[in-house]
Amino acid sequence: MTYKFKVNAYVTVTLSYAAGKAIKLMDLGCGSGAVSFEIAKHIPDIEIVGIDENESVIANANKRAQSNGLKSCSFEHCKGEDMSEKYNGSIDVVLLMDVLHDMADSDACMQSIRKILKPGGYIVAFDPPLHSNPRLNKGDLTYGGFYFISLFICLPNSLSRDAAIGHGMGWGYEDRKKYIEDWGFKICKLSEEEDVDEIKMRIVGQMI
Repeated sequence: MTYKFKVNAYVTVTLSYAAGKAIKLMDLGCGSGAVSFEIAKHIPDIEIVGIDENESVIANANKRAQSNGLKSCSFEHCKGEDMSEKYNGSIDVVLLMDVLHDMADSDACMQSIRKILKPGGYIVAFDPPLHSNPRLNKGDLTYGGFYFISLFICLPNSLSRDAAIGHGMGWGYEDRKKYIEDWGFKICKLSEEEDVDEIKMRIVGQMI
């Protein structure tokens, strides 16, 4: 699945929320900043803040933003659970691009997200589109590939620190959706035809 496909869905909900307003977006776990840069190209008038725990990728992302004249993008070294004090009540939309299932303490991060979002703000989470019940994934080699990657990358990362929740890719859409709802978000449709119960990569939630 390409960044372009993911970003298009993200831009759609962002534009519907913006409605001519200046908005502030946070790319949580931004890595190299690739998604932030694509969003900036689509919506040049918004402010984008990327945060990541990896200092080297943040330094490179800031250099790239400067060299490409992307003044709307800035990047900061920060843990997700430590961001609430600085950004308290200032963010309109939080993006979690292939991040939520990797977190060792997703509860602490979700608590911080609720603090930094403005009232009625949005969370947009992208994760692999697996069923939470592994039996429903049987027979599809794509799902097998997801489990293989998760076993050696996602689960070790999610189990590497205190809390060690250990979701991994096998967490699945249904349980992940309920998790976001339990944290006080209403799942949103991007179209009238969309079925929010059908598994997909994207979950959009509005804070209630």
